[in-house]
Amino acid sequence: MADKFPTKSSFSTWRKRHRYALQAIALILGVLAPFGIYFALVGGLGWLGVLLFGLLAIAMLLTVWVG
Repeated sequence: MADKFPTKSSFSTWRKRHRYALQAIALILGVLAPFGIYFALVGGLGWLGVLLFGLLAIAMLLTVWVG
């Protein structure tokens, strides 16, 4: 019977196979999120600025994780 949760090695191989795509997504988020934060704060949409800052933080974590 197959395990319900992936093993660490299978997750690691998945990460290695999709490394370029993950890095490209992190790059796009890292470049566009600051502009979105700026326009959200200038427009008085603080909640959107916080949301976009969260996306920026996720992009940074994704970059570190993919390495």
